[in-house]
Amino acid sequence: MNRSVLRHRPHRGLIAFLIALLAFSPVLSATEHYGQVGFTGVAVPGATVTATQGDKQIVTTTDQNGVYKFADLAEGTWTIKIEMRGFAPLSREVNVIAGAQAAVWELALQSFEEITKGLPPPISQAAPAGKSVHPRRHLNRLIGLWPAAPAQPPLHFALAA
Repeated sequence: MNRSVLRHRPHRGLIAFLIALLAFSPVLSATEHYGQVGFTGVAVPGATVTATQGDKQIVTTTDQNGVYKFADLAEGTWTIKIEMRGFAPLSREVNVIAGAQAAVWELALQSFEEITKGLPPPISQAAPAGKSVHPRRHLNRLIGLWPAAPAQPPLHFALAA
């Protein structure tokens, strides 16, 4: 056999060792973790999902079906936190391992007092003395459908003859 051919062939044992090293290395081990967030059986889209392990933090949101997905979390214990305006936040420890089932999260509504805690009181839009405001106009002005009264009277121009 020609010696030049043998010299250029890679060593098969070395290649097998490198493949095994990469395949079973715990440093490179990552696992997919996913779950679904709902409220009384209905999907909750747009919820913020945060996965924390030590000083590492990864954030995602739920899709239109209430499903979130972390593509490559390291195996081990992670703290998963779910937050959505109007709902009480949820947090729990999850053991991320290969082949684990999807986590299911059920949100609970916050009370009106919890949602508005810390907000300033609403500003009263009372009518001036002697004038009445039509209730619908007042409501429409509050939600922005009716223009507010002008700050100054409009200017009128006279045309010269």
